[in-house]
Amino acid sequence: MEFKVYIPKEGAVLENLGTVAEVVGVGGGIRFVSEKNLTGSIVTDFNGKERLNNVTIVMLKADGTSATINCSVPVSKAIRASLKEKSRKELLGALAQLTVVKNPAGIESISAPAGTVGEIFKMEELTKEVATYQELVAW
Repeated sequence: MEFKVYIPKEGAVLENLGTVAEVVGVGGGIRFVSEKNLTGSIVTDFNGKERLNNVTIVMLKADGTSATINCSVPVSKAIRASLKEKSRKELLGALAQLTVVKNPAGIESISAPAGTVGEIFKMEELTKEVATYQELVAW
């Protein structure tokens, strides 16, 4: 087996700017940019495929300054799927806990946490939590 240094593809490295709540800060708030945006309209993506537009929110800081930010495609889909079951306030509460990321091009968006799937554990950490194959199969 040949080991090599892993170099992520360009665009795959995202800078974590904190949660929406942390970015907005104490005394700030968030809201959906519009009802039309929230329910969605058809747009053509960079691959030429039609899809619903991303959900956009307005982030307002306590000093009165504001900015708009798009949710990622998966987050936008999840919000729209939850519209019938959850209140707008509940959806915004969930968004406040998600991460604001910036890609290498400087574009910021709201993304779901990504740390668990690709998280690397040191071998010494893994040996502390030992399960046998038979235990796993019995699950």
